[in-house]
Amino acid sequence: MPKEKAEKEWKTYSALLKTRKEDYLKELKQAYYHMKKGRKILDIYEVFKATGVNENEEPKLAIAPADAKEIIFEKRNPGGGIFYDRPWQSVRLPDKTFPEWTKNGKYDWDIKNERLSTTVPIIPAPFVPEGKLGNYFLLYEVDQWELAPPRDPILLKRISRNVFAVLACWRLTKLERAIVYGR
Repeated sequence: MPKEKAEKEWKTYSALLKTRKEDYLKELKQAYYHMKKGRKILDIYEVFKATGVNENEEPKLAIAPADAKEIIFEKRNPGGGIFYDRPWQSVRLPDKTFPEWTKNGKYDWDIKNERLSTTVPIIPAPFVPEGKLGNYFLLYEVDQWELAPPRDPILLKRISRNVFAVLACWRLTKLERAIVYGR
């Protein structure tokens, strides 16, 4: 959407919110705010569905609070899951985001490699946002689900359960990756 159109929509929702308090109106206002700044908006459910899983039935991407050191992905059937480092700060992916997970046995709850974990990248100085890092998320490709430093993170601001604004993208240097590895 062009910045001018996004600004017009943002003003419309700003005016409406003077008399209305519905959450979805606030979320739309926030999304248009970021769009008028020229930022991309991601539906994280669609991003994970489009990128899928690797040959080991592991998500190709991870998403984590920016202040986390490690993120856990817990598979849930049919084909959903949850990313978390603490219970109140999580991203849930709905059923059928991925193909149904392979089971260890006949029970639905007995999923092969049910819990995965990986290291969360750091944010270099030019991209550190204002305020608490816990208010932001990092989206990144996972080469292997192990405690190894990732390469190319994207800094996100959460707008709703599944909608995020892209604030920055960068490539971690060898030094930054070494720091991540030692955390």
